[in-house]
Amino acid sequence: MEGYQRGRTTYRLAEQFGIHRVTVSQHLRRSGVSMRRQGLSDDALHEAARLYEGGSSLVRVADQFDVDPKTIWSGLSRMGLRIRDSHGRAR
Repeated sequence: MEGYQRGRTTYRLAEQFGIHRVTVSQHLRRSGVSMRRQGLSDDALHEAARLYEGGSSLVRVADQFDVDPKTIWSGLSRMGLRIRDSHGRAR
């Protein structure tokens, strides 16, 4: 609980304890911890798009914002950006 309340993400806590992030979330909720908003703010999403369009991978952008790459992929897709495949080619 303390790590989450100090700002660590469920992803980082899951990694630290060797469990799935959903398990971390379940423990936090059962302990009465208020969960933070999921996803990225509009400003962060625009910055993520700038980085991605500049050539950074989904994984690198996600690491920078301490979120899962799927969060970045989802946000960029909603913005209408074309997502590159794993070889850097437009899909």
